[in-house]
Amino acid sequence: MSYLTVDSEHSGVEGVRYVAAHTADTGIGKPFEMAAYVRVSFAGSAKLILDIEDVRLLAERLPDMLMSHDAAEHAAKEQAAAIAEAA
Repeated sequence: MSYLTVDSEHSGVEGVRYVAAHTADTGIGKPFEMAAYVRVSFAGSAKLILDIEDVRLLAERLPDMLMSHDAAEHAAKEQAAAIAEAA
């Protein structure tokens, strides 16, 4: 299960870490089996924990999102240049 905790007004990714499946000590004598996950830490105390299925989904979709963003930026630059040239 993925989740997000936020306790900060700061932004910016400070680290990304893969954590392999492991047995966690609960402190009450009953160990807990943790599935593998990716932890994204932000400035302050905010963190995002993604289960591996969500990481796979992001890995699949991010390239298209980045290409869409780059295309939009390129189009905006061309439009600004055309407006400046027409003036």
